[in-house]
Amino acid sequence: MKSQPAAPLSPALSPSAVKLRLLKTLRCTLRYEKKAWAAGARMVAGVDEVGRGSLFGCVVAAAVILDPAYRVRGLRDSKLLPRERRDVLAERIREHCMAWAVAAVDVARIDQINIYHASRAAMRDAVMRLAPAADSRSRDGQGRLNDDPSRA
Repeated sequence: MKSQPAAPLSPALSPSAVKLRLLKTLRCTLRYEKKAWAAGARMVAGVDEVGRGSLFGCVVAAAVILDPAYRVRGLRDSKLLPRERRDVLAERIREHCMAWAVAAVDVARIDQINIYHASRAAMRDAVMRLAPAADSRSRDGQGRLNDDPSRA
């Protein structure tokens, strides 16, 4: 008699479930900002996009230069936070940041250049709208962006 293969202990996770588990293990640190400050940068911007995974609609990016003297407690990937907490943090960021800006790329442009390039364009545009301007940039989870803001 042949033995049956053992059943998996847990069902296979979808790629999005694997990504969510990974995000939950990450901590919001100032690793990239500290490196930029040590290199002489003073206006360090963080930038991230939203809407890249949607099938419809524009892709939007936000850039912010946080005040190094004020630590916003509770910052995490927005997918891990309830809406109420995101709203509280958004207000706290706007109150204590040195600059913030938002930019979007519409569906027609996404169709022309693809979602990857549209996300990069939205991030570049958000960084370019910061006043005062950033002298260093980092992108969510991916470290420092190109020093040329036109090529963010």
